[in-house]
Amino acid sequence: MTAATVWRRARLVVVVAVLLSTVWGGFSDGVENLRGITTAWQRVAAIAELLYGVAAIAAIWALVERMSWLRIALVVWIAGTTITAGLAPVVWGDANWSAGVASGASAAVATVLIAWGAIAHQRTSLGPS
Repeated sequence: MTAATVWRRARLVVVVAVLLSTVWGGFSDGVENLRGITTAWQRVAAIAELLYGVAAIAAIWALVERMSWLRIALVVWIAGTTITAGLAPVVWGDANWSAGVASGASAAVATVLIAWGAIAHQRTSLGPS
């Protein structure tokens, strides 16, 4: 087994593991948070949470089945996680907006890196176009 094959498999494991963890987090926390909504911003955050859970399932499916719409699923996943990460500390944790911006920006960077890995994996598994 070559180093490139090991790297490719490791990249896939990391990408799928992160996406699976956000499926769980998106659904379990999203459903729980929907029950405790008291403001419109909490509703937006809870819906974004559910959205990134659904988008993560779509992204895993698109990655495994080599679907052409992987990037769309990843963009929705990135948006949902970023919105949730930006709003959650403010609407549920009573943090100030600067903390929400920092949290959202951190989530955006992390999810873009995972999406980059997913797209790179799909590109290498499909071969040259």
